[in-house]
Amino acid sequence: MLSSTLVAIDLDGTLLTDQKTVLTETADYLYKLQNLGVKVVLASGRPYRAIKPYYDQIRLNSLVISGNGALLIDPQDNEKIIKKESYNNKTILDIVDAVGYDRFDLIMVEDGKKIFLSRSKKPSEGFIWSEGMEVIIGNGFEKAENPDGAIFILKNEEDKIRLIQMSNAMTNKLAVRFWGKSLVAELYFKDINKMTGIKEAQRIYSISNENTIAFGDDENDLEMISKVGLGVGMKNGCDLIKKYSDMLSIEDNNNQGVKKTLELLLAGQN
Repeated sequence: MLSSTLVAIDLDGTLLTDQKTVLTETADYLYKLQNLGVKVVLASGRPYRAIKPYYDQIRLNSLVISGNGALLIDPQDNEKIIKKESYNNKTILDIVDAVGYDRFDLIMVEDGKKIFLSRSKKPSEGFIWSEGMEVIIGNGFEKAENPDGAIFILKNEEDKIRLIQMSNAMTNKLAVRFWGKSLVAELYFKDINKMTGIKEAQRIYSISNENTIAFGDDENDLEMISKVGLGVGMKNGCDLIKKYSDMLSIEDNNNQGVKKTLELLLAGQN
Protein backbone atom coordinates (compact mmCIF):
# COMPACT_ATOMS: atom_id res chain seq x y z
CA MET A 1 0.00 0.00 0.00
CA LEU A 2 1.24 3.48 -0.83
CA SER A 3 0.34 4.68 2.66
CA SER A 4 3.15 2.56 4.05
CA THR A 5 5.79 3.81 1.59
CA LEU A 6 8.52 6.36 2.24
CA VAL A 7 10.42 7.93 -0.66
CA ALA A 8 13.62 9.83 0.21
CA ILE A 9 14.97 12.03 -2.57
CA ASP A 10 18.24 13.89 -2.88
CA LEU A 11 18.12 17.32 -4.54
CA ASP A 12 21.19 18.31 -6.57
CA GLY A 13 21.80 15.92 -9.43
CA THR A 14 18.73 13.89 -8.53
CA LEU A 15 15.43 15.74 -8.19
CA LEU A 16 16.83 19.01 -9.54
CA THR A 17 17.83 19.56 -13.13
CA ASP A 18 21.22 20.98 -13.95
CA GLN A 19 19.50 24.39 -13.90
CA LYS A 20 18.52 23.75 -10.24
CA THR A 21 14.79 23.46 -10.95
CA VAL A 22 12.13 20.88 -10.21
CA LEU A 23 10.20 20.19 -13.40
CA THR A 24 6.50 20.94 -13.04
CA GLU A 25 5.47 17.43 -14.06
CA THR A 26 7.70 15.93 -11.38
CA ALA A 27 6.46 18.31 -8.69
CA ASP A 28 2.83 17.55 -9.54
CA TYR A 29 3.49 13.80 -9.52
CA LEU A 30 5.16 13.88 -6.10
CA TYR A 31 2.27 15.94 -4.73
CA LYS A 32 -0.12 13.33 -6.13
CA LEU A 33 1.83 10.54 -4.42
CA GLN A 34 1.68 12.44 -1.16
CA ASN A 35 -2.10 12.71 -1.46
CA LEU A 36 -2.19 8.94 -1.92
CA GLY A 37 -0.36 8.49 1.37
CA VAL A 38 3.30 8.26 0.33
CA LYS A 39 5.73 10.08 2.62
CA VAL A 40 7.98 12.10 0.31
CA VAL A 41 11.07 13.25 2.22
CA LEU A 42 13.68 15.54 0.73
CA ALA A 43 17.16 14.50 1.90
CA SER A 44 19.96 16.88 1.00
CA GLY A 45 23.35 18.14 2.03
CA ARG A 46 21.99 21.66 1.65
CA PRO A 47 21.00 23.74 4.65
CA TYR A 48 17.28 23.78 5.38
CA ARG A 49 16.77 27.30 4.01
CA ALA A 50 18.04 26.11 0.60
CA ILE A 51 15.64 23.15 0.58
CA LYS A 52 12.47 24.92 1.70
CA PRO A 53 11.66 26.63 -1.65
CA TYR A 54 11.50 23.24 -3.39
CA TYR A 55 9.53 21.75 -0.50
CA ASP A 56 7.00 24.57 -0.90
CA GLN A 57 6.91 24.23 -4.68
CA ILE A 58 5.97 20.56 -4.45
CA ARG A 59 3.54 21.37 -1.59
CA LEU A 60 4.96 18.71 0.68
CA ASN A 61 3.84 18.13 4.26
CA SER A 62 6.59 15.75 5.37
CA LEU A 63 9.84 16.01 7.31
CA VAL A 64 13.02 17.42 5.78
CA ILE A 65 16.50 15.94 6.15
CA SER A 66 19.23 18.55 5.65
CA GLY A 67 22.94 18.88 6.26
CA ASN A 68 23.46 15.27 5.14
CA GLY A 69 21.40 14.03 8.08
CA ALA A 70 22.65 16.47 10.71
CA LEU A 71 19.29 18.25 10.86
CA LEU A 72 15.80 16.71 10.82
CA ILE A 73 13.07 19.31 10.83
CA ASP A 74 9.27 19.41 10.59
CA PRO A 75 8.20 22.42 8.50
CA GLN A 76 4.56 21.71 9.37
CA ASP A 77 5.12 22.18 13.10
CA ASN A 78 6.56 25.71 13.18
CA GLU A 79 9.81 24.32 11.76
CA LYS A 80 10.32 22.18 14.83
CA ILE A 81 13.80 20.71 15.08
CA ILE A 82 13.50 17.00 15.73
CA LYS A 83 17.21 16.27 15.66
CA LYS A 84 20.27 18.45 15.23
CA GLU A 85 24.02 17.92 15.41
CA SER A 86 26.46 20.82 15.54
CA TYR A 87 30.19 21.01 14.97
CA ASN A 88 32.76 22.06 17.54
CA ASN A 89 34.14 25.34 16.24
CA LYS A 90 37.51 24.72 17.90
CA THR A 91 37.89 21.58 15.82
CA ILE A 92 37.31 23.57 12.64
CA LEU A 93 39.93 26.10 13.74
CA ASP A 94 42.38 23.31 14.58
CA ILE A 95 41.93 21.77 11.12
CA VAL A 96 42.54 25.11 9.42
CA ASP A 97 45.62 25.79 11.55
CA ALA A 98 47.02 22.32 10.90
CA VAL A 99 46.67 22.62 7.13
CA GLY A 100 47.67 26.28 7.03
CA TYR A 101 45.31 29.21 6.56
CA ASP A 102 47.11 30.34 3.40
CA ARG A 103 46.43 26.95 1.78
CA PHE A 104 42.72 27.75 1.50
CA ASP A 105 41.11 29.82 -1.20
CA LEU A 106 37.91 29.96 0.85
CA ILE A 107 36.73 28.92 4.30
CA MET A 108 33.01 29.05 5.01
CA VAL A 109 31.44 28.39 8.39
CA GLU A 110 27.75 28.92 9.20
CA ASP A 111 25.78 28.68 12.41
CA GLY A 112 22.18 28.98 11.25
CA LYS A 113 22.03 32.76 11.59
CA LYS A 114 25.37 33.92 10.25
CA ILE A 115 27.70 32.90 7.46
CA PHE A 116 31.40 33.54 7.97
CA LEU A 117 33.46 33.77 4.77
CA SER A 118 37.20 34.20 4.60
CA ARG A 119 36.65 36.25 1.42
CA SER A 120 33.72 37.55 -0.58
CA LYS A 121 31.54 35.03 -2.38
CA LYS A 122 32.11 34.68 -6.12
CA PRO A 123 29.20 34.49 -8.62
CA SER A 124 30.21 30.92 -9.45
CA GLU A 125 29.85 29.81 -5.81
CA GLY A 126 26.10 29.28 -5.82
CA PHE A 127 26.47 26.51 -3.25
CA ILE A 128 26.88 29.20 -0.59
CA TRP A 129 23.26 30.05 0.22
CA SER A 130 23.59 33.43 1.88
CA GLU A 131 20.05 34.69 1.29
CA GLY A 132 18.46 35.81 4.56
CA MET A 133 21.70 35.32 6.47
CA GLU A 134 24.05 37.83 8.03
CA VAL A 135 27.28 37.52 6.06
CA ILE A 136 30.58 38.31 7.78
CA ILE A 137 33.66 38.62 5.58
CA GLY A 138 37.14 38.05 6.95
CA ASN A 139 38.82 35.52 9.21
CA GLY A 140 36.36 35.92 12.09
CA PHE A 141 34.74 32.51 11.70
CA GLU A 142 36.03 31.55 15.15
CA LYS A 143 33.02 33.55 16.43
CA ALA A 144 30.52 31.09 14.94
CA GLU A 145 28.25 29.62 17.61
CA ASN A 146 27.48 25.89 17.31
CA PRO A 147 28.26 25.79 13.58
CA ASP A 148 26.15 23.46 11.48
CA GLY A 149 28.15 23.66 8.27
CA ALA A 150 31.71 24.15 7.02
CA ILE A 151 33.06 24.21 3.47
CA PHE A 152 36.68 24.51 2.41
CA ILE A 153 38.09 25.39 -1.01
CA LEU A 154 41.77 24.66 -1.43
CA LYS A 155 44.14 26.53 -3.70
CA ASN A 156 46.13 23.50 -4.83
CA GLU A 157 45.42 19.87 -5.67
CA GLU A 158 48.42 18.66 -3.65
CA ASP A 159 46.83 19.85 -0.40
CA LYS A 160 43.85 17.49 -0.66
CA ILE A 161 45.54 14.63 1.16
CA ARG A 162 46.81 16.97 3.87
CA LEU A 163 43.31 18.32 4.54
CA ILE A 164 41.93 14.79 4.80
CA GLN A 165 44.77 13.66 7.07
CA MET A 166 44.57 16.68 9.37
CA SER A 167 40.79 16.33 9.68
CA ASN A 168 41.13 12.70 10.69
CA ALA A 169 43.90 13.55 13.14
CA MET A 170 41.85 16.20 14.95
CA THR A 171 38.87 14.02 15.80
CA ASN A 172 37.50 10.55 15.21
CA LYS A 173 33.98 11.92 14.74
CA LEU A 174 34.51 14.22 11.77
CA ALA A 175 36.01 13.99 8.31
CA VAL A 176 36.06 15.91 5.05
CA ARG A 177 35.04 14.78 1.60
CA PHE A 178 35.62 16.48 -1.72
CA TRP A 179 32.96 17.19 -4.26
CA GLY A 180 33.98 14.99 -7.15
CA LYS A 181 37.35 16.02 -8.54
CA SER A 182 37.02 19.63 -7.43
CA LEU A 183 38.96 21.47 -4.74
CA VAL A 184 35.77 21.97 -2.73
CA ALA A 185 35.42 19.91 0.46
CA GLU A 186 32.74 19.72 3.12
CA LEU A 187 33.00 18.75 6.76
CA TYR A 188 30.76 15.90 7.85
CA PHE A 189 30.05 13.57 10.77
CA LYS A 190 31.34 10.05 10.25
CA ASP A 191 28.39 8.47 12.06
CA ILE A 192 25.65 10.78 10.74
CA ASN A 193 24.34 10.71 7.20
CA LYS A 194 21.15 10.78 5.22
CA MET A 195 20.38 7.21 6.26
CA THR A 196 20.39 8.10 9.96
CA GLY A 197 17.86 10.82 9.13
CA ILE A 198 15.77 8.33 7.15
CA LYS A 199 15.76 5.89 10.07
CA GLU A 200 14.33 8.59 12.33
CA ALA A 201 11.70 9.43 9.71
CA GLN A 202 10.84 5.73 9.42
CA ARG A 203 10.37 5.57 13.17
CA ILE A 204 8.15 8.63 13.25
CA TYR A 205 6.02 7.45 10.34
CA SER A 206 6.04 3.77 11.38
CA ILE A 207 7.30 2.73 7.95
CA SER A 208 9.65 -0.21 7.52
CA ASN A 209 12.98 -0.04 5.75
CA GLU A 210 11.69 -2.59 3.25
CA ASN A 211 9.05 -0.08 2.18
CA THR A 212 11.54 2.74 1.73
CA ILE A 213 12.88 3.93 -1.61
CA ALA A 214 15.81 6.34 -1.91
CA PHE A 215 17.11 8.27 -4.91
CA GLY A 216 20.63 9.71 -5.06
CA ASP A 217 23.51 10.52 -7.37
CA ASP A 218 26.65 11.32 -5.38
CA GLU A 219 28.92 10.02 -2.61
CA ASN A 220 26.96 11.65 0.22
CA ASP A 221 24.00 9.49 -0.84
CA LEU A 222 25.93 6.23 -0.46
CA GLU A 223 24.60 5.17 2.95
CA MET A 224 20.95 5.64 2.10
CA ILE A 225 21.29 4.14 -1.38
CA SER A 226 23.04 1.03 -0.07
CA LYS A 227 20.94 0.51 3.07
CA VAL A 228 17.30 1.30 2.27
CA GLY A 229 14.91 -1.32 0.96
CA LEU A 230 15.38 -0.09 -2.60
CA GLY A 231 18.21 2.25 -3.50
CA VAL A 232 17.92 3.94 -6.88
CA GLY A 233 21.09 5.44 -8.28
CA MET A 234 20.60 8.16 -10.83
CA LYS A 235 21.51 7.43 -14.42
CA ASN A 236 23.73 10.52 -14.26
CA GLY A 237 25.20 9.53 -10.89
CA CYS A 238 28.80 8.84 -9.93
CA ASP A 239 30.34 5.39 -10.35
CA LEU A 240 30.25 4.66 -6.61
CA ILE A 241 26.50 5.20 -6.40
CA LYS A 242 25.89 3.13 -9.51
CA LYS A 243 27.93 0.31 -8.00
CA TYR A 244 25.97 0.12 -4.75
CA SER A 245 22.46 0.94 -5.97
CA ASP A 246 19.82 -1.74 -6.46
CA MET A 247 18.82 -0.21 -9.78
CA LEU A 248 19.41 2.85 -11.92
CA SER A 249 16.81 5.48 -12.70
CA ILE A 250 15.08 5.18 -16.06
CA GLU A 251 16.17 8.68 -17.06
CA ASP A 252 18.63 11.23 -15.71
CA ASN A 253 17.93 14.27 -13.54
CA ASN A 254 17.21 16.46 -16.56
CA ASN A 255 14.56 14.12 -17.93
CA GLN A 256 12.32 13.39 -14.94
CA GLY A 257 14.32 10.38 -13.81
CA VAL A 258 12.72 10.34 -10.34
CA LYS A 259 9.15 10.63 -11.65
CA LYS A 260 9.50 8.05 -14.41
CA THR A 261 11.20 5.53 -12.13
CA LEU A 262 8.59 5.92 -9.38
CA GLU A 263 5.83 5.49 -11.96
CA LEU A 264 7.36 2.13 -12.85
CA LEU A 265 8.01 1.03 -9.26
CA LEU A 266 4.60 2.04 -7.91
CA ALA A 267 2.50 0.98 -10.90
CA GLY A 268 -0.72 -0.72 -9.86
CA GLN A 269 -0.52 0.29 -6.21
CA ASN A 270 -3.28 2.29 -4.59
